[in-house]
Amino acid sequence: MTAPDTLARASTAARLGDYATAEQALAAAGGLDSQDPAVLDLLARVHAQRGDLIAADACWARALAIDPAFAPATAGRRRIAAEITAATKRHPGRLAAVLVALVLAGAAGHVTADRAPAPQDTALNQIRDEQRAQTHRVADLERAVEEEAHNRPLDDAATALAGVPALTLTPTPATLTITFPEAVFSRFTTLAPTGAATIAGTAAALAPLTDRVAITVIGHTEDARVSPSSGYRTNAELGLARAATAAEHMAQAANLPLTTFTLATAGDTSPPFPNTTEEGRARNRTITLSIHAR
Repeated sequence: MTAPDTLARASTAARLGDYATAEQALAAAGGLDSQDPAVLDLLARVHAQRGDLIAADACWARALAIDPAFAPATAGRRRIAAEITAATKRHPGRLAAVLVALVLAGAAGHVTADRAPAPQDTALNQIRDEQRAQTHRVADLERAVEEEAHNRPLDDAATALAGVPALTLTPTPATLTITFPEAVFSRFTTLAPTGAATIAGTAAALAPLTDRVAITVIGHTEDARVSPSSGYRTNAELGLARAATAAEHMAQAANLPLTTFTLATAGDTSPPFPNTTEEGRARNRTITLSIHAR
């Protein structure tokens, strides 16, 4: 790891706007070749302050390659993606132009500041290498922009649902799964009072986002054989009926069209809770919601 006084010296210089001194200190600590994510993070911030977002993104990408859990680098790349997304919203259709401008700015900075004069053939090779590197960085930025745009509706959904008590939210890069800790149904397709209230509150929280997210209602059952008196032949059939009942209740509670919801059934497979106790079986008389960005 880098000596603390080196980082402190570079950080102080950066705060004072003396970016040249900061870069010199960071170059002595390895610069872009450093194995210390903290060095790469500070170097990225210096580049960002100078407006060279391509170089900043390259530093943060390098830091994540060393430590994928390094939060400052993840946050930094997201900020850059958000800035580019905002720029393209202000000027639709100009993503390529924005990226090309960043590439040219980044390439100019590297050629003039980082490289000593070289023979013509060597210089041309260096420029070609730089262009290839910048092309990869553009691709990384485009992916980051797409990820930012894709994740924002799911992030907004998670924020909206934070106000609904007794929900378990399980995010993945593509979906947000909502699990209800208590049984939604008391028996067959009869909603339990607490279950009805909870799914109604969930629908109300998601209602403002339904133009940006798709909602799939998945019906579940315990692993016991379906009672002949239920009117359903299989657990899969009962699960689908539960999904339909829940969707109708949520649509009415939140004043949403029923087509807002897609129905699915898991039956007694992939239960949200273990079917090893009576309590667990009772909790599997439920639904789960799977939220996807549109």
